[in-house]
Amino acid sequence: MISGVVILLYFQAISFDFTYDDFWQIHRNDLITAPGHSIGSFITLFTTPTLPGDLFRPVPLVTYRATYLVLGLNPAAFHVFNILLYALVCCLVFRLFLSLIPSRGAPLAATLLFAVHPVNVESVASVVGRAEMLAAFFGILGCICLLRLLRAETRVSRYRLILVALVSLVCASLSTESA
Repeated sequence: MISGVVILLYFQAISFDFTYDDFWQIHRNDLITAPGHSIGSFITLFTTPTLPGDLFRPVPLVTYRATYLVLGLNPAAFHVFNILLYALVCCLVFRLFLSLIPSRGAPLAATLLFAVHPVNVESVASVVGRAEMLAAFFGILGCICLLRLLRAETRVSRYRLILVALVSLVCASLSTESA
């Protein structure tokens, strides 16, 4: 249901073109649009800052590069990825709320409010807003793992949850500076 609301709400964004920073970070970025798909081209994304302002956001760059290699420089493909990622973030928000509040009504209402709140429009409708969504995805995933860690029964489960939480934190930090 949550994903359906997000897709219905943002479906029209698929027809949007690249705008503002999308041109610098994707359309005119040789790191994203270079021919070939070697491992070296992905490693370069982790070692080279991008415009504007020498941003260091390798995780979003990897997703831009992967989208480009699979579907080309089609803005619709980038927007579909953003919409699906936002739907996934909203589902994680619901899972986080369920971890904190045992009933389903309040977490569902809070998640739907989060999903439709206008403050998130720029993150979804602008392709480069993906950085904030990736940071949210990994940050919330890390929080969920830490909450489950409190209830983990075996040592192996605890170590796995700690590892996933740590990797999530690192990925969130490599998605945007504010993470």
